[in-house]
Amino acid sequence: MSVKPIIKTAKKPKEILYAERALWFWAVWMCVISFVHTWMVLPNVNSADGAPYSVPVVVDTQSVLVIAFAVYMVMAAICVWFIKQIGLGKPWARTTLVCNLIFSAILAILFFGGSLFDIIRYIPDILTQTYAVYLTYTRPGKEWFTVCSYKD
Repeated sequence: MSVKPIIKTAKKPKEILYAERALWFWAVWMCVISFVHTWMVLPNVNSADGAPYSVPVVVDTQSVLVIAFAVYMVMAAICVWFIKQIGLGKPWARTTLVCNLIFSAILAILFFGGSLFDIIRYIPDILTQTYAVYLTYTRPGKEWFTVCSYKD
């Protein structure tokens, strides 16, 4: 018997839908918080007392904001594509999610300064990714990814 008829009838479990929703929140949150952080820090770059810069630097802040916004939009487009791949059941996307969670956790540990902004930035990032990883690596999400891997 062929595996194809089973694959066509394999319905995406609600846990995968929840994982996708969590990742949509994560993508929007990370793009918005990154842009807000850039917008907040940038005015201090040109001032002589702007920590952590010891030498005054003259930067056209408007240009940097436009470039940052463009970078965050590219990042958002990559996130949209990535989340779509999770929704299609691509095993490599699930593995990439775990790698990104580990990388995010390492960054949070290394660069956590204890400020309110750090808490606002890192806690939703780590929690939403952890939730999505949990949903994709436990039953029934794990089984659905296994069935979907036969499609490729």
